[in-house]
Amino acid sequence: MKVVYTVEQRRVAVAAYRRLSSYAKTLRKLGYPSRHVLRDWVHGTNPGQKRVVTLRPPRHNSWKFKAAAVERVLAGEDVRTVGVELHMTTHVLLYKWVQIWHEHGNRGLMSKREKAKADGFPTQAVSSARSPMTRLS
Repeated sequence: MKVVYTVEQRRVAVAAYRRLSSYAKTLRKLGYPSRHVLRDWVHGTNPGQKRVVTLRPPRHNSWKFKAAAVERVLAGEDVRTVGVELHMTTHVLLYKWVQIWHEHGNRGLMSKREKAKADGFPTQAVSSARSPMTRLS
């Protein structure tokens, strides 16, 4: 059986949620609707419809990019200025890169894949993919 709520019931439920700031408290006070329906009302979506959340994909910087940024910081440029010019979401990451560079050098700024490529040694997965018979002998 499908339950249909009036526009007034929806308005009262959303107002109660905004006042109480809790789905559970709102449901206990009103006795209706379900948690999922109330969430949909609060977020302005239709029941069963998912909200569209746009997330930025994670940004993976190459070690050359990181090394160039570290060089600029070590040359005396302001960390915030360098972060803004490189379109970084936060300048705090530059401090971490500088610390890693001091401890491990440019190699510390590399990802696992970049380290393997720089070493010139194929990984076990790459070597087994090339010739599966070599593992058997």
